Amino acid sequence: MDLCGALRAVVAAGLVHRDIKPSNIMVRRTSDERPEAVLMDFGVAKIRESQTALTSTGAVGTIQYMAPEQIRAAQTVDARADIYALGVTAYEMVTGVLPFRGNAGQVVFAHLHEHPRDPRELVPDLPEPAASAIMRALRKRPGERFQTAPDFAAAFKC
Repeated sequence: MDLCGALRAVVAAGLVHRDIKPSNIMVRRTSDERPEAVLMDFGVAKIRESQTALTSTGAVGTIQYMAPEQIRAAQTVDARADIYALGVTAYEMVTGVLPFRGNAGQVVFAHLHEHPRDPRELVPDLPEPAASAIMRALRKRPGERFQTAPDFAAAFKC
């Protein structure tokens, strides 16, 4: 829920993070001692309406968490690419494994063309709403994913 709130703030600031992954998430204690997830490292963030200067591959981010459209045309991604990456992170968080594994080429191919295993195959007692939310966040077409991070948070809540 904290990360979805952070992504809402990122969108409000006119940015796309482009590198959501566990190593860019820190946990701190709030003043009332509640753990709070904090999104870090905006080194590859982009202003939504700008064009980005890229390497010849066009890829910006970490392959294991990269949305299909980010692999194809990183300069045109929007907040839904961050929702995909948050879906990969949530999948890994609840199952202990990434949805797509292998060498870089295999992972890229999988992000573009394969569907992940239902996380309930790995964690049978995972509540259905959480599994469905993760699977929707991992849809290949941005228009089929949650359109906002708060929508993802609401669906994930069990």
